[in-house]
Amino acid sequence: MRARPAGFTLLELVLAMTGVAMIALICYGAFYVGIRAMERGELSVLTAQRLRVLTDVLVRQVKSTANYSARDSEEELEYPYFVGTPGSMSFITAAGQLGGGGLVRVNYAFTDDPPRLTIEEEALFSSAMLGEVAESEQPLRHSAVLLENFEGGAFSYLAFDDMSPEATIWCSAWDPIDGERSHCDDDMAETEGQLPRAVQISLTGVPGVEGGIWKQVVPLMVMTFGSENGMSPDF
Repeated sequence: MRARPAGFTLLELVLAMTGVAMIALICYGAFYVGIRAMERGELSVLTAQRLRVLTDVLVRQVKSTANYSARDSEEELEYPYFVGTPGSMSFITAAGQLGGGGLVRVNYAFTDDPPRLTIEEEALFSSAMLGEVAESEQPLRHSAVLLENFEGGAFSYLAFDDMSPEATIWCSAWDPIDGERSHCDDDMAETEGQLPRAVQISLTGVPGVEGGIWKQVVPLMVMTFGSENGMSPDF
């Protein structure tokens, strides 16, 4: 009877290599899943921090909205300066953030590619300048990016209803001059010559947020100019 030669057969080698490959594949999959989970966790933490910063800045500035008049020389009329669209809003606030504080004109805007929410501020303005359409299209002096890493966003504005003051009427745009009501949920909305009661910001595709949707409603606590003390609250 011949002795069996030492070593492994080809079949044994193939089975062993297949087992090692499967173990390596399982370990790599677990490692990849862990790395992705860690990256998502870090992104969620970063997004939460940025949302806190956005909320702090937005609440502070919207609540400090100033009832500052813009003057349209052609139409010979004055109106409270607050212009809003789904993608941007511009108003006067007593809580400047970027240029040392104080009274500033601020502009929030959503941009694409990549999606961002930006803020711009300018302390040099006048009633006549605010009434010029071209002025509202010019970039302001100080700017910063408030939020990134989301898919889309929009602003909406809470309007008054003379017949039912407690009614909730949201408008996708705000124009204090012509008072266009087609942008609002109800044709009883009052926007002409007025400031909105509140502003809502809505974000979609936000990582780390349930459903990817995040909303914040901020009421206006208006500061009226022209009093003996310079400003007085008008609630």
